[in-house]
Amino acid sequence: MREYKAGIVPATTQMGRELLEWLGKWHFPATIMLFDEAVDRKTMKEHHGKLYGHYPPNTALFETCDILFDCDEEHPLSLPSSEKIYIIHLHNQKSIGKLVIPSLNIAQLNPTDHKIQIPFAAFMLFAAIYGVIEKYQQVNQAIMTSLHSVAEMGDAACMDLANQLHAYEQGESIESKWFPLPDVHPHLPLLFQALPQTSYFTLNGESQEEQLFHRYAACLGYDLALSLTCVRTASLRGLSISMSFLCDDEIHLDELVDAFSSDPSMICFDDIQHNMYPICADVIHDYRIYIGRMRKSDSHTFTAWAVCDDLAIRCSAAIKCAFYILHNFL
Repeated sequence: MREYKAGIVPATTQMGRELLEWLGKWHFPATIMLFDEAVDRKTMKEHHGKLYGHYPPNTALFETCDILFDCDEEHPLSLPSSEKIYIIHLHNQKSIGKLVIPSLNIAQLNPTDHKIQIPFAAFMLFAAIYGVIEKYQQVNQAIMTSLHSVAEMGDAACMDLANQLHAYEQGESIESKWFPLPDVHPHLPLLFQALPQTSYFTLNGESQEEQLFHRYAACLGYDLALSLTCVRTASLRGLSISMSFLCDDEIHLDELVDAFSSDPSMICFDDIQHNMYPICADVIHDYRIYIGRMRKSDSHTFTAWAVCDDLAIRCSAAIKCAFYILHNFL
């Protein structure tokens, strides 16, 4: 049996570490190679009692891999001979390659799709919930507010938030070098407030992430009006979304609740009598979506609250794509 190789680039980011965790949990049948700029020669890295080769980025080594997981937000991976390798992109850059959400369209992957884009967590969560609703309703409009943790921005941003809390505890001035973005001035403290900006603004006033949301929806052929505000919150991990869907026909709430309850990628957590609903603390290190606060705002509007682990949902999607590639194309 052929031995497969998969690489994580770079491996020491939050996304890279989470990927390695899930590859181990799901016993991915390949030799895993770790790549990082900080490494100047091959070393061995131990993780959960297992040793992995740790290498500086090297095109020749990249080309020995069957699959590469690209986690680099600043410099998306590009290889001149990438037609030999399947590259799965997990960053929030502009769309690169075929957009894939495993629960919706993994069967549409072809052997020639050597560049695959995993969308950001907010779109994955929306698409999964919309995919359930559209089986029962014609949706005309979706209005959403997504609350993003700092995990999407990496370790330095997480440390910046921790330093803000430390400064507050010491009675010092709360300052930031990372929010809303590292090179956007003035910097604003995130602690105790939310910032309605998760990426750079475009000329029409949308953030790049909000704009990318519309582009992804168009790629999947969604025919509905979308209104989205992405908000950065003072949380270290997890994503929450408040969403409302305006439908043509009258909403039958029990029907939708049953549909969400039977979906294996979701957990319904909705007990208003005991003030119970999903929060991010419930989903950390879980790849599923938790949904609650399901209700009819009016006879034609379905409203809900949903949360997910912003890292785990994307890493698990990338690995599902990798399994599909191994079993069908290699």
